[in-house]
Amino acid sequence: MGVKYTTRESVQDALDYNESASRNRMIDDALDAATVSIERTLNRIFYPLTATRYMDWPEFGDINRSSWRLYLDANELISLTTFTSGGTVIPAGLVSGYTLRNFADDGQPPFTYIDVGLDSGYAIAAGTSWQQSQKLVGVFGACADEATAGTLALALSDTTGTAVNINNGAAIGVGDLIRIDTERMLVTARTWLTSAQTLQTTVDASRGTTTIAVTTGSAFSPDEYILIDSERMRITDVAGNNLTVLRAQSGSTLAGHNSTTTIYVSRTLTVQRGAAGTTAATHLVNAPIVRHVAPGLIRQLALAETINGLLQAGAGWARVSGTGDNASALAQPDALAEIRYRAQTSLGRNLRSGAV
Repeated sequence: MGVKYTTRESVQDALDYNESASRNRMIDDALDAATVSIERTLNRIFYPLTATRYMDWPEFGDINRSSWRLYLDANELISLTTFTSGGTVIPAGLVSGYTLRNFADDGQPPFTYIDVGLDSGYAIAAGTSWQQSQKLVGVFGACADEATAGTLALALSDTTGTAVNINNGAAIGVGDLIRIDTERMLVTARTWLTSAQTLQTTVDASRGTTTIAVTTGSAFSPDEYILIDSERMRITDVAGNNLTVLRAQSGSTLAGHNSTTTIYVSRTLTVQRGAAGTTAATHLVNAPIVRHVAPGLIRQLALAETINGLLQAGAGWARVSGTGDNASALAQPDALAEIRYRAQTSLGRNLRSGAV
């Protein structure tokens, strides 16, 4: 399971899918397929990847070859830690070494070429061999935007494992790439954590009963899921110490619940530690968490591609489901093609051959 551009929860909400292990696997497979399709069609990755890349010294036949500029092609950069050209480490800074640039020349990533200062005394060089003579250590990708996503509810060490407890289950979904300090983690699953609170009143088995009295309402957030006995509920609002909820969510069964029943909340994440080229590290309790946010158009395309794949697979890749008066279209090819076109024209990267 790799980085996704939308989450399992977003797909479930869009399709009103029940939560189940088999459906989760289907969604994750469709999300993987959508991610591969987007990256190969647009020739870019839309998340930060810490890595070391090697490039050839520009060949004599390349019309863009120069001693002071290196075009990055597929290796577009968010930031660069170390640049070595022909065995020589070139420092940062246009006057004393190199600077990162793009064709908008706005000083913002992603960067598409490196310029070496003409008076710096350095140059793009081949060294002993022009092959793989340019070494770049940094963060690659087309997007590194982040959004706040709560804090750690329990400290982590670099060997703690893959379970991460958080303080806000609504802020992070399965498929998200999160960052705590310098370590990135990929969220692969989630489960329940006790809220250390109990029901303050009895709750009957009625969908019209949507108020859940708790001890401390401020400990919960809208859009979080809670579990009482075997019934899942989604919080839509918090007022004082009362939660307003949607009952019997994610395929669970409406039921009555006694006062003093423990309330669980979906706040334990299963993660891949040291993801996207980073290293597992130690993190303190209450450490801030941020999640990577892909461009809005990419998130929309990922959701559309995933939904289309799921619906088509469910109908044996037919154009319609049902027959006669009950026939209905499963996908709108024109609508999907339109969002693909918008993504390609707005965010796609053309492969370079002699020119950018």
